[in-house]
Amino acid sequence: MKNKKTAVLMSMILILSLVAAFGLRSFMAPCIHEDGSFGSCHWAGEALFGLSLLMAGQAILGLFLARGRREFFLCIFCDAILGVCLPGLLIRLCTMATMRCQSIMKPGVWVLMILMGGFSLTGFFLPGSSQGKERKGKT
Repeated sequence: MKNKKTAVLMSMILILSLVAAFGLRSFMAPCIHEDGSFGSCHWAGEALFGLSLLMAGQAILGLFLARGRREFFLCIFCDAILGVCLPGLLIRLCTMATMRCQSIMKPGVWVLMILMGGFSLTGFFLPGSSQGKERKGKT
């Protein structure tokens, strides 16, 4: 990868998305109900886990593909917005503020998604994150 700044940003996004995926299975996991049933917060955690893996895959592709880095940054930014909206807005969580999904999962996911969104927005507007100069010379 020619541009080291975009590589650093993609690497940070990859690390944060893996932390989110791992965290949603361990320290940021949603509530466990006493009767063993799944609440809607469980499904919010599942959706966020899948979204985190998607973002990790996009970051890996963005690291190794020479063209389309700006598009990967834009996709990751849109995924980050979705990740902020999922817990509580699109998929409801438990109503008590002391529940694990409200007190640990939601704020943790918000922090990670906002950081990934910020890194992706920075990468999108970074000069040279797309190989546009090379394309203009070849046409």
